[in-house]
Amino acid sequence: MIHIREITPDDAEKLLKLMEELDREADYLLYEPGERPVDEEALREHIRKLEPPRFGTFFVAETTVAADTDIATADTDIATTDTDAGTLDADAGTPDTDAGTPDTDAGT
Repeated sequence: MIHIREITPDDAEKLLKLMEELDREADYLLYEPGERPVDEEALREHIRKLEPPRFGTFFVAETTVAADTDIATADTDIATTDTDAGTLDADAGTPDTDAGTPDTDAGT
């Protein structure tokens, strides 16, 4: 059974473990294993800041198999004005600095 709910600060430990596991398994993420600049308490504080009034939220999908609970999230806090450097969405909404710039040497 899958239960979907909003994240709470109590989920910080499991979320950090998920993030660290993804750092080890995925080749194209922002951080390599051991480079993530957030610890469990900083992540817990980031989640607290999402509580009302909020600018976004995380949804947690929990699956329960026997006594084990897995956690996965979907972040809806896309390109907001989050000023906490080093948080989960620190690179969200980064502008493409050369978008729309004409190619001056085209056809040369």
